Amino acid sequence: MNNVLLGSAATPESLQWNLAGNGQSPAILKVRRNFLTLPALAFLVLVALLAPVAVRAAEPEAPAVGIEAFFGSYEGRGSGSAGSHATDRDLAVSIGPAGDKGFVVSWSTAVRGKAGEAESRKAYSIGFQPTQRPGVYSSAMRANVFGDKVPMDPFKGDPFVWARLSGKTLSVYALIILDDGGYDLQIYDRTLTPSGLDLVFSRWVDRQQVGGLSAQLVRKGG
Repeated sequence: MNNVLLGSAATPESLQWNLAGNGQSPAILKVRRNFLTLPALAFLVLVALLAPVAVRAAEPEAPAVGIEAFFGSYEGRGSGSAGSHATDRDLAVSIGPAGDKGFVVSWSTAVRGKAGEAESRKAYSIGFQPTQRPGVYSSAMRANVFGDKVPMDPFKGDPFVWARLSGKTLSVYALIILDDGGYDLQIYDRTLTPSGLDLVFSRWVDRQQVGGLSAQLVRKGG
Protein backbone atom coordinates (compact mmCIF):
# COMPACT_ATOMS: atom_id res chain seq x y z
CA MET A 1 0.00 0.00 0.00
CA ASN A 2 1.28 3.44 -0.45
CA ASN A 3 1.18 7.09 -0.25
CA VAL A 4 -1.97 8.29 -1.78
CA LEU A 5 -1.94 10.44 -4.81
CA LEU A 6 -0.05 13.27 -6.20
CA GLY A 7 -1.52 14.21 -9.55
CA SER A 8 -0.28 16.84 -11.95
CA ALA A 9 -2.52 19.69 -13.06
CA ALA A 10 -3.89 19.40 -16.59
CA THR A 11 -3.75 22.18 -19.19
CA PRO A 12 -6.34 24.91 -18.36
CA GLU A 13 -9.52 24.88 -20.37
CA SER A 14 -11.67 27.89 -21.32
CA LEU A 15 -15.44 27.68 -21.01
CA GLN A 16 -17.78 30.24 -22.59
CA TRP A 17 -21.34 31.19 -21.85
CA ASN A 18 -23.51 33.67 -23.84
CA LEU A 19 -25.27 36.03 -21.43
CA ALA A 20 -28.03 38.33 -22.71
CA GLY A 21 -29.38 41.24 -20.66
CA ASN A 22 -32.76 42.93 -21.06
CA GLY A 23 -32.53 44.93 -24.27
CA GLN A 24 -28.77 44.77 -24.21
CA SER A 25 -26.32 43.15 -26.57
CA PRO A 26 -25.14 39.69 -25.63
CA ALA A 27 -21.94 39.60 -23.66
CA ILE A 28 -19.40 36.85 -23.54
CA LEU A 29 -18.33 35.63 -20.15
CA LYS A 30 -15.15 33.63 -20.25
CA VAL A 31 -14.28 31.50 -17.29
CA ARG A 32 -10.94 29.79 -17.09
CA ARG A 33 -10.71 26.75 -14.90
CA ASN A 34 -8.08 24.21 -14.03
CA PHE A 35 -8.76 20.55 -13.69
CA LEU A 36 -8.63 19.39 -10.08
CA THR A 37 -5.59 17.45 -9.10
CA LEU A 38 -6.24 14.02 -7.64
CA PRO A 39 -5.59 15.00 -3.99
CA ALA A 40 -7.95 17.96 -4.28
CA LEU A 41 -10.65 15.82 -5.85
CA ALA A 42 -10.28 13.18 -3.15
CA PHE A 43 -10.60 15.91 -0.53
CA LEU A 44 -13.84 17.12 -2.12
CA VAL A 45 -15.15 13.56 -2.12
CA LEU A 46 -14.44 13.33 1.60
CA VAL A 47 -16.10 16.64 2.43
CA ALA A 48 -19.18 16.20 0.24
CA LEU A 49 -19.89 12.52 0.76
CA LEU A 50 -18.63 11.62 4.19
CA ALA A 51 -20.30 14.31 6.29
CA PRO A 52 -23.02 11.93 7.57
CA VAL A 53 -20.28 9.53 8.72
CA ALA A 54 -18.20 12.23 10.34
CA VAL A 55 -20.94 13.39 12.67
CA ARG A 56 -20.82 10.10 14.54
CA ALA A 57 -17.35 10.87 15.89
CA ALA A 58 -16.43 13.22 18.70
CA GLU A 59 -14.06 16.12 18.17
CA PRO A 60 -10.54 14.75 17.64
CA GLU A 61 -8.25 14.94 20.64
CA ALA A 62 -4.59 15.77 20.68
CA PRO A 63 -2.51 12.58 20.82
CA ALA A 64 -2.19 11.46 24.44
CA VAL A 65 0.61 9.01 23.60
CA GLY A 66 3.23 8.62 20.91
CA ILE A 67 2.79 6.11 18.12
CA GLU A 68 5.45 3.99 19.84
CA ALA A 69 2.92 3.10 22.54
CA PHE A 70 1.10 0.94 19.97
CA PHE A 71 4.14 -1.06 18.88
CA GLY A 72 3.63 -4.74 19.55
CA SER A 73 1.52 -7.76 18.54
CA TYR A 74 -2.08 -8.39 19.58
CA GLU A 75 -4.59 -11.21 19.23
CA GLY A 76 -8.24 -11.75 20.01
CA ARG A 77 -11.65 -12.83 18.80
CA GLY A 78 -14.57 -10.63 17.89
CA SER A 79 -18.09 -10.76 16.52
CA GLY A 80 -19.07 -8.75 13.50
CA SER A 81 -21.71 -8.28 10.86
CA ALA A 82 -21.73 -7.96 7.10
CA GLY A 83 -25.17 -6.97 5.92
CA SER A 84 -27.60 -9.31 7.70
CA HIS A 85 -24.99 -11.97 8.47
CA ALA A 86 -23.21 -12.20 11.84
CA THR A 87 -19.78 -13.82 11.99
CA ASP A 88 -17.13 -14.73 14.55
CA ARG A 89 -13.56 -13.86 13.64
CA ASP A 90 -10.07 -14.55 14.88
CA LEU A 91 -8.07 -11.34 14.75
CA ALA A 92 -4.37 -10.52 14.89
CA VAL A 93 -2.56 -7.21 14.44
CA SER A 94 1.03 -6.06 14.74
CA ILE A 95 2.24 -2.45 14.72
CA GLY A 96 5.90 -1.57 14.43
CA PRO A 97 8.36 1.12 13.32
CA ALA A 98 9.26 1.80 9.69
CA GLY A 99 11.37 4.43 7.96
CA ASP A 100 11.76 7.96 9.28
CA LYS A 101 9.26 8.21 12.16
CA GLY A 102 6.83 6.01 10.25
CA PHE A 103 5.13 2.76 11.19
CA VAL A 104 3.58 -0.35 9.66
CA VAL A 105 0.23 -1.90 10.58
CA SER A 106 -0.23 -5.57 9.63
CA TRP A 107 -3.38 -7.46 10.48
CA SER A 108 -5.23 -10.65 9.60
CA THR A 109 -8.81 -11.83 9.93
CA ALA A 110 -10.03 -15.42 9.93
CA VAL A 111 -13.80 -15.90 9.58
CA ARG A 112 -15.18 -18.93 11.41
CA GLY A 113 -18.17 -20.97 10.27
CA LYS A 114 -21.02 -22.36 12.35
CA ALA A 115 -18.96 -25.41 13.28
CA GLY A 116 -16.09 -23.23 14.43
CA GLU A 117 -13.77 -24.00 11.54
CA ALA A 118 -11.94 -21.23 9.70
CA GLU A 119 -13.72 -20.56 6.40
CA SER A 120 -11.55 -17.77 5.05
CA ARG A 121 -8.51 -15.74 6.01
CA LYS A 122 -7.34 -12.33 4.81
CA ALA A 123 -4.16 -10.45 5.65
CA TYR A 124 -3.14 -6.83 5.04
CA SER A 125 -0.08 -4.66 5.65
CA ILE A 126 0.13 -0.88 5.25
CA GLY A 127 3.01 1.50 5.89
CA PHE A 128 2.49 5.08 7.07
CA GLN A 129 4.61 8.21 7.22
CA PRO A 130 3.96 11.39 9.25
CA THR A 131 2.52 14.46 7.52
CA GLN A 132 2.84 18.12 8.44
CA ARG A 133 -0.32 17.78 10.53
CA PRO A 134 0.26 16.48 14.08
CA GLY A 135 -1.17 13.01 14.56
CA VAL A 136 -2.04 12.53 10.86
CA TYR A 137 -0.21 9.97 8.71
CA SER A 138 -0.32 9.23 4.99
CA SER A 139 -0.01 5.72 3.62
CA ALA A 140 3.31 4.86 2.04
CA MET A 141 3.87 4.55 -1.71
CA ARG A 142 3.40 1.15 -3.32
CA ALA A 143 5.91 -0.47 -5.69
CA ASN A 144 5.02 -1.18 -9.32
CA VAL A 145 6.23 -4.20 -11.31
CA PHE A 146 9.59 -2.48 -11.85
CA GLY A 147 10.08 -1.81 -8.14
CA ASP A 148 9.51 1.94 -8.51
CA LYS A 149 7.41 3.80 -5.95
CA VAL A 150 4.17 5.08 -7.45
CA PRO A 151 1.16 6.88 -5.94
CA MET A 152 -2.13 5.13 -5.36
CA ASP A 153 -4.97 6.07 -7.72
CA PRO A 154 -8.44 5.75 -6.12
CA PHE A 155 -10.03 6.12 -9.57
CA LYS A 156 -8.37 2.89 -10.63
CA GLY A 157 -9.58 0.87 -7.67
CA ASP A 158 -6.72 1.69 -5.30
CA PRO A 159 -7.76 2.72 -1.78
CA PHE A 160 -7.13 6.21 -0.41
CA VAL A 161 -5.61 5.32 2.98
CA TRP A 162 -4.56 7.50 5.92
CA ALA A 163 -4.24 7.22 9.71
CA ARG A 164 -4.95 9.49 12.66
CA LEU A 165 -3.73 9.37 16.25
CA SER A 166 -6.29 11.00 18.57
CA GLY A 167 -6.06 10.61 22.34
CA LYS A 168 -5.21 6.94 22.81
CA THR A 169 -6.90 5.81 19.60
CA LEU A 170 -5.13 5.00 16.34
CA SER A 171 -7.62 5.12 13.46
CA VAL A 172 -6.98 3.83 9.95
CA TYR A 173 -9.27 4.95 7.13
CA ALA A 174 -9.52 3.27 3.71
CA LEU A 175 -11.64 4.97 1.05
CA ILE A 176 -12.47 3.36 -2.29
CA ILE A 177 -14.26 5.29 -5.03
CA LEU A 178 -16.78 2.97 -6.69
CA ASP A 179 -17.39 2.71 -10.42
CA ASP A 180 -20.61 4.73 -10.15
CA GLY A 181 -18.88 7.54 -8.22
CA GLY A 182 -20.09 6.40 -4.80
CA TYR A 183 -17.74 5.39 -2.02
CA ASP A 184 -16.82 2.48 0.22
CA LEU A 185 -15.21 3.66 3.49
CA GLN A 186 -13.71 1.32 6.08
CA ILE A 187 -12.63 2.61 9.50
CA TYR A 188 -10.47 0.76 12.01
CA ASP A 189 -10.35 2.36 15.48
CA ARG A 190 -7.77 0.77 17.79
CA THR A 191 -7.69 2.16 21.34
CA LEU A 192 -5.02 1.35 23.90
CA THR A 193 -6.14 -0.49 27.03
CA PRO A 194 -4.15 -1.86 30.00
CA SER A 195 -4.23 -5.35 28.43
CA GLY A 196 -3.95 -4.45 24.75
CA LEU A 197 -6.32 -2.85 22.24
CA ASP A 198 -10.04 -2.30 21.84
CA LEU A 199 -10.91 -2.63 18.16
CA VAL A 200 -14.00 -1.09 16.58
CA PHE A 201 -14.43 -1.57 12.84
CA SER A 202 -17.14 -0.02 10.67
CA ARG A 203 -17.84 -0.03 6.95
CA TRP A 204 -19.91 2.57 5.12
CA VAL A 205 -21.18 2.47 1.55
CA ASP A 206 -22.85 5.64 0.27
CA ARG A 207 -23.77 6.97 3.75
CA GLN A 208 -25.14 3.61 4.95
CA GLN A 209 -23.33 1.43 7.49
CA VAL A 210 -23.16 -2.06 5.98
CA GLY A 211 -20.83 -3.81 8.40
CA GLY A 212 -19.12 -3.62 11.75
CA LEU A 213 -17.07 -5.49 14.30
CA SER A 214 -15.84 -5.02 17.86
CA ALA A 215 -13.18 -6.97 19.73
CA GLN A 216 -10.75 -6.85 22.61
CA LEU A 217 -7.21 -7.74 21.57
CA VAL A 218 -4.61 -8.85 24.09
CA ARG A 219 -0.98 -7.79 23.76
CA LYS A 220 1.25 -10.81 23.21
CA GLY A 221 4.11 -11.18 25.63
CA GLY A 222 2.83 -8.35 27.79
